[in-house]
Formats: sequence, structure tokens, C-alpha cells
Amino acid sequence: TFNKTGHNWVRPFGDTKIAKNQWIAVGSLTNTGKFSHGGDGIGFFSIKDNTLADLTTDKNVYLNLGIRVDYELPYNNKGEYFAYRAERQSHMFGKTLAVTGDSISTHGDLTTINNALYYRSGVSYGGVYTYKDTYWGMLEDKLGMIVVQNEAWSGSSVTGNNNTAALSGQRSKELVDADVILVAIGTNDLSGNKTANDFVPDKADTDRDREDIIDAYAVMLKNITTTCPQSRVIVLAPFSRFVRGTTDKWKNASGITIDQLQAKIQVVCDYYGVEMFRTGTELGFTPYNYNEYLPDALHPNKRGMERIAEYISSKL
Repeated sequence: TFNKTGHNWVRPFGDTKIAKNQWIAVGSLTNTGKFSHGGDGIGFFSIKDNTLADLTTDKNVYLNLGIRVDYELPYNNKGEYFAYRAERQSHMFGKTLAVTGDSISTHGDLTTINNALYYRSGVSYGGVYTYKDTYWGMLEDKLGMIVVQNEAWSGSSVTGNNNTAALSGQRSKELVDADVILVAIGTNDLSGNKTANDFVPDKADTDRDREDIIDAYAVMLKNITTTCPQSRVIVLAPFSRFVRGTTDKWKNASGITIDQLQAKIQVVCDYYGVEMFRTGTELGFTPYNYNEYLPDALHPNKRGMERIAEYISSKL
């Protein structure tokens, strides 16, 4: 029976395995799903009625299913996904994830309605077709996390005096208090030739320069940690930019590089007790290989997204 909280289903048929055309039924009174052997070496779970009408979320019911497999799964999308969930479940499994940032973190499948987009639903950009092809969407399969919000805005910056600026109270208020919040923004500020002065801890918010990247980061992180006090906030340092057609690393008119900006942002993160992943320098994107991952020298294709997702999942 599956109507008991915490029921542990262990070896229901002793050592008997599911044979071809046999199945184990799992379901409610009105809907049935089954684990079955498809005859091709792959076991799968299917739902006859995928609405599971009497297991609705408003009743706060959770259906947890555990499977132990006794054969090596084939290495394909389904097999890899199933094997990871069944064999390599991480401590991040079931944790909620929210994302805020610029164009690199958008996707029309989940980004907040009316926010500007770069990656659009139904359009492939270098293999990025659905949100599952983004670095943050991939964390669902890699770690079992659940993306509950994407509040990214294409073209947005940390700096500025409008509501699209990440330092604005408006954007911070729209964030949900997820278990983990990824903050990936700053590259547009660098390309906009904004300054990045050294961080001054004891400066009042009203005295901070809204057009300076570091001052703006301080205001943004204070807003986010105040709005979402229970969340694990993680800053993804601005991703590397490159100069197309050359092997030069990008820097703005003031001579500030991604490496320098990342070091300055780390100081702000330390002050506010926020983690920072060094995605500006540790992703392995270089002047010699970026074409494989960043076709326009900035926005990741699917291979680039996979590389970012692997890095983040290893850190988490």
C-alpha cells in the first residue's frame, strides 16, 4: 500500500525481477501508473492519466517513488537522467532554485513575463532550445533541484536608476525566498564602461554611487539578503567576454578586466556573507577555445551551458 506516510517499499517480490510485459502498478483510486519492462532492456514509469487528479498540489500530497535497478542502464538521455536520480542523489535533491541576472540567464520558458529575453521559447540558439538547455535548467537533472523562478532580464545591469537595474528594490522584491538564489550579472556594466571602485564597507546606501559597479553590487546584495533571508545566495562572477577574431581578453575603456572585477566583487560578497563562484576565471573559457562555447564571444551555446552547469553543480 502507498497510503502510509514514509512507507518503505523493499523487495516486494523477493528476488523476482520484472520480466517483459510485466509491471508493478502504482497509483491512486482513479489513476494508475506503472513501472514496466519495455522489452528493450529499459525500465520506465508511465502514467495513464498524467493529471493524477486526486493527488493535486492543493492537498499538499507528495508521491515519492524509489527504484533499485539490477542492471546497467544504457547511456542515453533517459538512462543518464534515471541513473543520476536513482544512484547519485545529491544533498541538493528537491531544493528550490531561483535565478536573477542578465541575458545569459534568460529563457522564454520560465523567465518572468514581460522581462526582456535573449534565449526564446521555440528558437534554438546553438542547441539551447528549452530552459532545460540552460545552465540553471540543467541543475534540475544534475542535482534534482527544482527551478521555481527566473527573474533574469536581458540587457540589464547592476548599475542604474531604473527598475531593470539589479540594484533596484523592485527586482529584489520580486525574488522568492528559494533555497538557493543564483545571481549572475555584471558583464553589461563592464561593457558599459562603468567604474569599479574599491569597496567601502561603512558607506550608507544613500551615499553609494548607483553608476559604480561595486557600490551597486553592495546595494543589490543587501536588498536580496534582506528580502530573502533564508536563501543561500550565490553570486556567479561575471562571465568572460572575448574579442571576436582575436586571442585578446576583453577589457573596457577604463582598462578593467573580468579578472579584476571578479576580485573586487569577492570583497563585497565576503562583507555580506554571500558566496561567490569564480565563474569569471574558472570555467575554462579561453581566447583559444571560446568559439566552441560562446559563438558571439559572450552568450553560451548548449556546450557552454553544459560547462557552466557542471562547474556550478560541482561547487554546490
